[in-house]
Amino acid sequence: MRAASLNYRDLVVLSGLMPIEVKFPFIPLSDGAGEIVAVVQGVTRFQVRH
Repeated sequence: MRAASLNYRDLVVLSGLMPIEVKFPFIPLSDGAGEIVAVVQGVTRFQVRH
């Protein structure tokens, strides 16, 4: 994970205003960005950037 942010959706989920089941411990994270460093055989949707 290179970058992360919490946003309004995270607040709504944690406050119980969004009708989804949250199992604790729960780590809110709606937005994140990272880097793919490896993929296993058969993965076609993502690839390592050189």
